[in-house]
Amino acid sequence: MMNDSTGEKQNTGATDASPMQDQVTHDTSVASPNATSSGSKTPLWIGIAVIVIGAILISARGYFAGPSTREIETSFVITFLDASRDHAVIECDHPLRGTKVEQPINIPESCEISINGEPATLADLKIGDEGIGRGVWNRETKSVDPLSLAVTR
Repeated sequence: MMNDSTGEKQNTGATDASPMQDQVTHDTSVASPNATSSGSKTPLWIGIAVIVIGAILISARGYFAGPSTREIETSFVITFLDASRDHAVIECDHPLRGTKVEQPINIPESCEISINGEPATLADLKIGDEGIGRGVWNRETKSVDPLSLAVTR
């Protein structure tokens, strides 16, 4: 109720609120399990899922970005040689497993070839030559791009 002289409410124990206001007050005070407030935090599982998906995408981007830059050095034996096509097959140790594998390679002009420490050409090599090879694994061709072949006879 209002006091006529001051315009202030007097506490008489009665309420001026209508039943609709009580209902609205009651409804907003009860939070449903699915309701979110401005101060609530994202559920933990959503945060973890975002982190895992992000890590997978970053890994995939690095994997599919192109040829590997991982350099490999291994001993080898030439088992097939076609100098006219710049192609050879070498038997070498697998860099991860340590087993012997036959690896076809295309030898570019930029590959440094030496025999007993002296510069050589692809035509100077023979089947059965042994040495140390250095190259880069190419994910696209699934082969080694040779950088150097150092043969010892």
